[in-house]
Amino acid sequence: MGVCHLILLKSRWMGGQKGSRHQTTRATSCVGLFHLAGALPYQGKVSLRSCVTCNINKRIYLRSMSHLINRTTIIFLSFLISFNSLSQDSKKYQVTNVTKATFFNPGISYEKAIGKAQTIYGQAFMNTSFGVSFSSSLGSNAYIYFDPALAVQYRYYYNYARREEREKRTEMNSLNYVCAIIETVFAKWAINSSSYDEANRRPVSTVGLAWGLQRNYPKRFSLDLNIGGGYVYGKETTVDDTGQFVSKHGGRFTTVGQISLGFWLNKRN
Repeated sequence: MGVCHLILLKSRWMGGQKGSRHQTTRATSCVGLFHLAGALPYQGKVSLRSCVTCNINKRIYLRSMSHLINRTTIIFLSFLISFNSLSQDSKKYQVTNVTKATFFNPGISYEKAIGKAQTIYGQAFMNTSFGVSFSSSLGSNAYIYFDPALAVQYRYYYNYARREEREKRTEMNSLNYVCAIIETVFAKWAINSSSYDEANRRPVSTVGLAWGLQRNYPKRFSLDLNIGGGYVYGKETTVDDTGQFVSKHGGRFTTVGQISLGFWLNKRN
């Protein structure tokens, strides 16, 4: 479309010249300039007859671009309004430091406020995982694992105003959040279905993004859960084409999620 626009402009500018050959030469030189600029490969001479079609295409293009610009503007304004409301929401609330002990995924966690609505959350715990697998050759298999783990999260809390309007508890960071997660489990279980359980524990790490909620109730009971997606990776053992066991680093995309039940340990106000 850029070639057509330049051809039309040059044709109008050369309207006072005699003959169409000079105009065609000008049009060709315009395409050559586009070729030198790297916009598209050189296509040789372009006749002025094609400019009529280009003019029609230009109108259609401008009309479609107008609709696209309008839609983009609406989306951009909606984003600004949403971001502004989140910013105003965060100005009304200050997150606090929270220490918790958990009995489901047993461990201890500490959440440090680094902004009005942002925290760094660290946890040392025993990761509990369980499931059931099915195989046509080996049959079904149920498993449960308890593995030591460390996790760090960056959290952004966002729904303070709505909970305030509904007279819901917001103390002790009792809000919804989005977070980035880095978690390392020291485990023996296989990462992929094609790999084998390890003889010794090794670090298996997961990075991901999640949505979650935290509720710290007046009688000290604490509920914290999140769910999202991520990538898990670590050492795995497989069998190569010769039948030999081979250790390598592997990974896969996975869902991430955690439910923590426990008690908050802060001093009462």
